[in-house]
Amino acid sequence: MSKVLRRYIDEIPANGGRLHISAAHRADTLVEMTDQLFRDQPISVVEEEEAETAPDDHIVAIREGEVVATSPLDRFAETILLVNSDLYTTTTRQIEELDLPDVLEALEDTEFVLDGYPASNTEKVLFIAISRLIEQMAFDSGDGILRSGFQKLSRIRDERGTADVYRRLGDSAVAVHLYGVPDWIPAADLGAVIHGGYSSIFRDFWFVVFAPADRSTDTGMALVSEEIDENRWRGFWTRDTDLISAIDDDIASNL
Repeated sequence: MSKVLRRYIDEIPANGGRLHISAAHRADTLVEMTDQLFRDQPISVVEEEEAETAPDDHIVAIREGEVVATSPLDRFAETILLVNSDLYTTTTRQIEELDLPDVLEALEDTEFVLDGYPASNTEKVLFIAISRLIEQMAFDSGDGILRSGFQKLSRIRDERGTADVYRRLGDSAVAVHLYGVPDWIPAADLGAVIHGGYSSIFRDFWFVVFAPADRSTDTGMALVSEEIDENRWRGFWTRDTDLISAIDDDIASNL
């Protein structure tokens, strides 16, 4: 059954584009950290002046020669490079307060292979931050369906920030569905539909999929990843409306 979601990862193109860093007035540290973060990914990090419109101390996402997003390098660093996953999983920061840099969102439809702690302190943050963004999109929309796979349902209990987010989502008009190995069962007042199972698709996949009520809009987003080794994930995120609908339908039909 794991091939149900794995096939979406398999179909993602290998080339994700480039990140151009304009850091004329910035120490090399952040540039080096960015390069290290994407060194083994299908993202090339360049410092040459290839994007004339990029202001100093900014990071620019380029696909097929076109600039698709620009963000301050400091903001990118504060969101990804200089934090660990605890910021997103244990923080009391409200769901409305998340503000990710445009460059991060622009890395959609790119296959990443990311390590968690202890192999890396920052790589996994990419997927965690995008998961929080999708949850925020669902909350802001106020309707539609949010499907989240945690591998183990106990993660909702153990991560205070995650529990707070889903408690608020459960109080909204969003239809929330939670998936994972049922090593803990959330209380009914969480306001979510619980799907427990022990097959590989429950154990190995981390996904957050928001399909808005009006599927013709571009307000949905999906993250799909598979744990391919201990604390090592392979996956992607997308805003493609057709792809989101297909993923949502497959999860609804198979889990």
